[in-house]
Amino acid sequence: MDFEDKDELIEKLLQENQRLLIENNSLLRGMHRQALLSRVFKIVWFLIWFGALLYVYTAVIKPNYDNLKSKIDHLEEGMSAIGATLPSKEDAKGWLDGTIQYFSPPKVENNN
Repeated sequence: MDFEDKDELIEKLLQENQRLLIENNSLLRGMHRQALLSRVFKIVWFLIWFGALLYVYTAVIKPNYDNLKSKIDHLEEGMSAIGATLPSKEDAKGWLDGTIQYFSPPKVENNN
């Protein structure tokens, strides 16, 4: 091989290398653009879900909760006006035990 063949080979390899660099650069730019778009769409998707949940809370849950709370407050005011109170846990348990004993069948003793 003489110098001209080596120079031509080097020139050919440099051109191939340049072509590969340009192709690689365009692929990397495309990958970067795709990653950026993916990140943007993830953020948009998160904001859509967050907005939907916030809307459901403000439009459905909060008004119904407030309505229920006002009805319970109104009921408590009415009960306190007539002097009634809700039974305590012990009173409710005693009432339940008495009811169970009243409706249960009598115990039969076996004296053999």
